[in-house]
Amino acid sequence: GQAVLESLPAPEPGNRTALPAQARRFRLTARSNALVDLFVPVRDQLESACDPAFERAFRYAKDLREGRQARNFTVAFRWDVHHAERWSKGVQEWATGLPDRILDPLSVF
Repeated sequence: GQAVLESLPAPEPGNRTALPAQARRFRLTARSNALVDLFVPVRDQLESACDPAFERAFRYAKDLREGRQARNFTVAFRWDVHHAERWSKGVQEWATGLPDRILDPLSVF
């Protein structure tokens, strides 16, 4: 299989992603090889955005496709109200308070 970690360009000014222009963005993709695809094809993608000082996450999205199963969700870090919200299929699953500094699993790298 193959895994690729990318550093993405900063959002364009006036972007529709609700990310600050100075956000650092990352993407991790994983794909199984042809032999494993015969049994359980894997097509996973994680995306992350954080501040330039690597102290606060802005967004974390996970799109997992493994075999016949798919799991997708996004965590939005709302610093204006100091809480994080997890969304899946357009429905908020939970919300929790945030400390002053926190990163998601991908931006830690």
